[in-house]
Amino acid sequence: MLSFGVSNLRRLKLVPPIELKPITILVGRNSSGKSTFLRAFPLLRQSLMTRTSSPVLWYGDLVDFGSFDISVTDNASNEPISFSFVMDELNVEGPRTRYRRQSNEPPPYKGLHFDVSITGSGDRTRISRLYIRCAAPKVTYEIIVGEGSTVASLKLNGIDKLDLVKPLKLRITAGTLLPEISVVPVEGKKPSEVLQAPYHYYYPGQPSEFIESIKQLLAPYVKRLSLDWQNRFAYELTILGPSTKKAFREQLGSVGPKIWRTFAAEIASTDRREIFPKLQDLLSIATLPHVLSSIRAHLRSIITSTLYIGPARARSERYYRYQDLAVSEIDPDGKNFPMFLNSLTHTQITQLSRWIDELFGYGLSVSRQSGGGHMSIDLVAKGVNSNIVDNGYGVSQILPVLGQIWWARNRLASVNVGPIAPAFLSQAPSLSLLAIEQPELHLHPAHQALLADALVGELNSNPSKVSTAPNRIHFLVETHSETLLNRLGELIAKGRILHSDIQVILFEATDDETRITDVHTSSFGESGELKDWPYGFFQPSVK
Repeated sequence: MLSFGVSNLRRLKLVPPIELKPITILVGRNSSGKSTFLRAFPLLRQSLMTRTSSPVLWYGDLVDFGSFDISVTDNASNEPISFSFVMDELNVEGPRTRYRRQSNEPPPYKGLHFDVSITGSGDRTRISRLYIRCAAPKVTYEIIVGEGSTVASLKLNGIDKLDLVKPLKLRITAGTLLPEISVVPVEGKKPSEVLQAPYHYYYPGQPSEFIESIKQLLAPYVKRLSLDWQNRFAYELTILGPSTKKAFREQLGSVGPKIWRTFAAEIASTDRREIFPKLQDLLSIATLPHVLSSIRAHLRSIITSTLYIGPARARSERYYRYQDLAVSEIDPDGKNFPMFLNSLTHTQITQLSRWIDELFGYGLSVSRQSGGGHMSIDLVAKGVNSNIVDNGYGVSQILPVLGQIWWARNRLASVNVGPIAPAFLSQAPSLSLLAIEQPELHLHPAHQALLADALVGELNSNPSKVSTAPNRIHFLVETHSETLLNRLGELIAKGRILHSDIQVILFEATDDETRITDVHTSSFGESGELKDWPYGFFQPSVK
């Protein structure tokens, strides 16, 4: 599960994280902020997939937000724009030990909330604050970023603990919205000595600077321990990470010299010298780079796999100039849809055509003209072919949308296999998003309803086969179509999809001069009825 929220972005002053269901519908009047919410995902994608000097690329190939000054609410350039993510659980990758008692994978972090805030002027922005809150283990980080991407403040559970790692300096990577944190030794100081075998074999990749900080904390209490044992236990503690006193004693209190075992027993029981809280704080900071790196990897895999189709698609043409290109996805305006079709295999085109035919009653085919310089797209209905231009304008608007929906479901099967598998999908993401703006444009209401069937998918057409397994493809759809919403309710009533898999987000602009939008959610009941729906939402006005 992934929840997403945003604050101080255009009319969206404060949108707390909202869970993205397999089908999430955005509704509201014009200029109410629903497009801003949806376009945040292609904005994040173009920012992460382009080499930039700032964390956000406001103008790119997918969307154009102008600049920070234009995008921030009420043009208040002194206020930060924040993006929020909530994950049910996350596996935090860190150094591993080969000792038997540590051989099991650590439990995942649960209820992880991540905020990144940016400030700036014009088209140059920088990260000003990172916030991480975790339910289990229960810990909160707040990082204030100063000039030069250095960490000016590091609050752990609300208290600044940056002094714990001094004279070390912490720095986040610049030019990315999902940064990592690194340790920079103070100028003039030699880097901590990296331990030699066998310890580097057991503990690869652990920052040696944190090891030294832990040794300094423990040294006054275990003076008679050899340097070799001090190094070993310092590494063991970083691998154990923040834990309970019981876990500390079970993992580290039964090995080593008697001095250490006595010390560990005293910490786990009375802790008269109050060492354990200090040790936990230091271990939490030492774990922070791994937590941030795991958040970065998880969110990046989701965001960079996001597909987006805009509200206005390119008009169809009778013939297209053939280009021998491998197209991995459809452009937001659908302009490259012919080249996308040309990149599919014959089997894939046949599957796509059959799928569209089952929904709308016509398939499609791609033909190359004699001479090889041009190609055309034909619609196939009851065995009769006709050029796409000779059909209604709505066909040219809906085909790229249907192609994107079909590809969103089928591309994961093409990872490292299909001829046009995108490079950024070298590993299938745990969750993939498709953001669609106003797919119903120029469609008859009956065909608008069929869009709901396309979103639900043919895999759930049998009521007895509705799956309760997690759906990896999530659709985020902005629409003005009451018909589409009603059809989703019908599909729930027929058992084609679970009511819990659909959510409606309502954007209601306030009537005052603040130009702020109120955002709340509605849902479907088990019988397909809308719940918590505002009276007269689709009416011209309500007195």
